[in-house]
Amino acid sequence: DLVDYTITLKNLSSSDTPDLECTVTDAMLLVDESFTIASGDPDKVITVTGYEIPEGASDPHVNTASVTCSPVGFPNTYDDEASHSVNLFQPAIELTKSGDELSKIGDLVDYTITLKNLSSSDTPDLECTITDTVVGVDESFTIASGDPDKVITVTGFLVPEDAEDPFINTAEVICSPVGFTNVYEDEASHSVELFQPSITFTKVAAEAYSKAGDD
Repeated sequence: DLVDYTITLKNLSSSDTPDLECTVTDAMLLVDESFTIASGDPDKVITVTGYEIPEGASDPHVNTASVTCSPVGFPNTYDDEASHSVNLFQPAIELTKSGDELSKIGDLVDYTITLKNLSSSDTPDLECTITDTVVGVDESFTIASGDPDKVITVTGFLVPEDAEDPFINTAEVICSPVGFTNVYEDEASHSVELFQPSITFTKVAAEAYSKAGDD
């Protein structure tokens, strides 16, 4: 995700202090800016927008800005630094689907769709929608980290006449943390084996003709 930072330098020197020649650096944010600021001047504000949290970043993600200033005409050096910590949450979901393993065309099948919220405890609540067009599921809800699994049961789904063997259908979920635009998706399929019962029943006689009293 993208993070915005604001780095602010205040010149709190006495009014008779010579102007300060300063350099602000922040290696992580690629900031390296030099300027002069007088006592009483407005704060020097440096904004960094759209910094992308890198893969493998530690949690929390901490970075530090540094400043070095010297009064004009003097060799003295004044240093300061400021750090900022961003808490990184880890969203994670898992969708599963289970149901009858064996059925046939025209019979009823039961399904269970389960969403687990495996996110870290500091993750905002997830706003989710589960859909399964074949069995008629379209349900939206909010689930927090640590909540019980979200379970959707479908009972009495009729295997259609044109169903293929095996009969496979898929449930899908889309989730977003509250306050964030990120989208997390998962899907789960279930396969039902359809057997095809079939019998033939015949009866024949050795003779085409007979009469009363004959075998």
